[in-house]
Amino acid sequence: MIKQQKIAIILLPLLAMIILFGGTTIFGSPAGEFYEGSAEGYGGEIRVRVEVLEEEIVGIEILEMNETVGLGDNAAEATIEKILESQSTEVDVVSGATMSSNAVMRAVENALGITSEEEEVEKVFAPITITLEDGEYEGVATGYYDDIKVLVEVTDGTIANIELVEINDTEGFGDTAALNTIKEILSTQSVEIDAITGATASSQGTIEAVKAALGMIAAPVTITLEDGEYEGVGTGFDGDIKVMVEVADGSIANIQLIEINDTEGLGDTAALNTIEEILSTQSVEIDAITGATISSQGTIDAVKDAVGL
Repeated sequence: MIKQQKIAIILLPLLAMIILFGGTTIFGSPAGEFYEGSAEGYGGEIRVRVEVLEEEIVGIEILEMNETVGLGDNAAEATIEKILESQSTEVDVVSGATMSSNAVMRAVENALGITSEEEEVEKVFAPITITLEDGEYEGVATGYYDDIKVLVEVTDGTIANIELVEINDTEGFGDTAALNTIKEILSTQSVEIDAITGATASSQGTIEAVKAALGMIAAPVTITLEDGEYEGVGTGFDGDIKVMVEVADGSIANIQLIEINDTEGLGDTAALNTIEEILSTQSVEIDAITGATISSQGTIDAVKDAVGL
């Protein structure tokens, strides 16, 4: 599901300033990732915007709320403080305003793509076709801070086990996302799964590490163009995305983002992250970034257009 997100947050380098005054306003960083979610409160729907920066929840803003003034709204603000402090959506509810407090927790979970067991919808993913002999295979990919290494055990053409050998991403957040990603790969026997919202780099890095272990890395771009610069256009969320691709010695040497009108701090960040992945993999057969799929896919399409693919 694509959520529309807009920036309402400016983060000072050493201090996240939280102002709770008649409503919840969070100041954060343009480098953050933003997600919107909602849940039903006592007086109607509660809608929140969540900012994730360096794999931590650093900001939560209430976009819409109709709870009882002086009770439900205060409970919502207090619940937000607890979530930010504990980095968890499982916090104690505020006495006297249980529904409002619970709704804020559920809205944040909804924004981050976390669902309860009764809310989960079964997804069907394409299973992996493994041609490797039985044995153990190591794979490496880039996480949020550094390499993620996994050891994949293959038995009878299936993934029997995945061991997380090395990860340096945020403890309790990035590593948890990696382990949850491994569980999903094992249960679905597929690497075509969604990266975990809020810890995309750690989750996607784990997926890519498993792919590397199984020899499933995306094929590099085959470029027949002469050295030079080529412009390409793709469709973004709010208009065209234009890029300038520099080709040198048959490879993509650089990609410049010339024009994008998508949400500042979300769409443009996704486009830049997509460019980084294209440059590092030398491939356009990559997954669009969860939470800003249209901006990411538009960037991929613009690069394809530039190099004639």
